[in-house]
Amino acid sequence: MTAITVFNGLFCDAGPVLKHILDITGFRLVTDQEIIADAASLSGLDEKSMARAVFYGAAKGDSGLDREQVIGWLRFAMARKLSQEKNAVFSGFMALLPPPEIDNILRVCLISGMNDRLWIADRDKGYPEEEAREIILADDMARCEWVMSVTECNDPWSPDLYDLVIPVGAVGIEQSARMVVEQLAAGVVQDSEATGVRLEDFLRNSEVEAALAGLGHDISVSGTDGALTLTFESHERTLATVTRNVLDSVLEMDGVESAEIGLGANYCAFDVLGREGQPVLPRKSGPEKILSARDHALAGSVRAALAAQGHDIEVHCRGGAVSLAVNSHRKMLESVSRSLGEFVSAYPGVEGVEFGVGRMYHRPDGYGRVRRERAAVLLAADDRKFEPTLSNRLRNRANIGAYAVSDGKSMLKKVKEIKPDVMVLDAKRVRDADLLRRVRKSHPETEVLVISGVRSEMDRDAFMDSGAFAYLPKPVNTAALHQAIRAAREKSRSRMYA
Repeated sequence: MTAITVFNGLFCDAGPVLKHILDITGFRLVTDQEIIADAASLSGLDEKSMARAVFYGAAKGDSGLDREQVIGWLRFAMARKLSQEKNAVFSGFMALLPPPEIDNILRVCLISGMNDRLWIADRDKGYPEEEAREIILADDMARCEWVMSVTECNDPWSPDLYDLVIPVGAVGIEQSARMVVEQLAAGVVQDSEATGVRLEDFLRNSEVEAALAGLGHDISVSGTDGALTLTFESHERTLATVTRNVLDSVLEMDGVESAEIGLGANYCAFDVLGREGQPVLPRKSGPEKILSARDHALAGSVRAALAAQGHDIEVHCRGGAVSLAVNSHRKMLESVSRSLGEFVSAYPGVEGVEFGVGRMYHRPDGYGRVRRERAAVLLAADDRKFEPTLSNRLRNRANIGAYAVSDGKSMLKKVKEIKPDVMVLDAKRVRDADLLRRVRKSHPETEVLVISGVRSEMDRDAFMDSGAFAYLPKPVNTAALHQAIRAAREKSRSRMYA
C-alpha cells in the first residue's frame, strides 16, 4: 500500500493539483465524507453529527457526540481504509490522522500566501477582497481547530506535520503536482515489512482508542506488537467520566433514592505519583443530626461497594439521599486503570497494557483558548511567506544519512550532535556561507547541499567556494535533491573508509 495524504487551505487551487496527481498516478481519491461514513457505520453514531463535530468544531452534536469520541472512531476508520486501499490519495481533514511512524504515506500540504488566495477567491467566486479575507480566515481557523484537536501543533501549515509543503500560488498547479509525483518516483515512500507491522499497530491501537472514547474517556493509545500504553490526556474528562460512572452504579443500589457527587477537601488533582495524602481534618459543623439505622446501613453498603472498586470516596446518607465526595485522585486513577486494563486486554492481539498521564493532562481550562488566540494571530499575518519545504523525514525514509537544517547556526549545532554524512542547508542569507566554511573545516567528512531561493551566480559561487557539494535553486526538484543527497553520501562514505 502506498498512500498520499493532502491537507490544504481554502482558495489554494488544491482541486486542480489533486486532479493532476490522480491523472498521473492513477491513484483513487478518498474523501473525508467517505471516512466519516465508514466511521458512522463502525460506531453506529449519527453521520451528520460526526461531520459537524469535524468541520465546524462543535463541542456536541445533536446526538450528544463530542469531538474526542468522533476522532477515536475516525482514526479507526482511517486505519481500516489504509489497510484496504492499495494506492490512494486521502484529501481533507482526515489527512492528519495517521501517525508519523507509518512511513509509506507521503504527507502533503497545499497552501499559498494571502495575496494569491485573495486573487483565486476573486477569480473563482468573484468575492471582494474584504469578504474573501473573512471567509479565508474563518476557514483557516476551522482547520486550525481540527489540527489542534489531533496534534500538538498550533499551525495548520507547519512543515513539522508534512513531508512536502507546497505554495501552489508560487510554484504553479502542474509543478506542484509534479513535485508530489517526483517524490513518489524517488522511492522515498514505499511498502516494507516494517510498514505493514506499523499499520497493524495503528489499526489495533485506533480500535482500542475508539472503544475508550465511546466509554467517555480521552485516552490516547500507543504501542507496538500488542504491548499498549494508555495515556490519560485530560484530568477534567477523566474526573467527569469516573464520577458519572460512580453515580450510575450508586443509583442502581437498593435503597438509594437520589445521589450527588463532588470533591472532598483532601482531593488533589496533581497527586498522580503515589504520594501520601494529608490527613483529613475534622469538619466544623453544627450539632450532629441523629441518623437512622437505615441510613447507617445504606452508607455502609455504598461505602463497601465503592471501596471494592478501589475508590476512596466519602459517603453520607439521609433518607435515601446519598452524598459522595471523591477524596483521592490517585485511587481514582488506579481504579479506572484496573477496570480499563481488563477491558482492553480482551481485545485480540493485545499482549499487555500500561497506563500513564499525558504531558497536558493538568492543562488549565483556559489552555485551549490561549492556543486559539495564538493560532488566530498567526493565521491573520498577511506577510507570511510560504516556500517549498521538504521534511526531515526524507532522511529517515530514504536511509541516506542526511539531515535538513534551516540556517547555518542550526547546522553547526546538529553536525556536532550527530555527525551526519550529509547536511541539507536551506540558506536564506549569503553570510551562511561563512558558517558553512566553518563546518567543512571542522567536519570535512560531512558533505553539505545548499538550497536557496536566491538565484544570483555570485551567491552560488560564494557557497560553492565555501565547500558546498551542490547548490540547488528553489523550487527544489525533489528527485534531483534525492539524487544529490545520495551522491553526496557516497562521496562522504568513500572518504570515511579510504
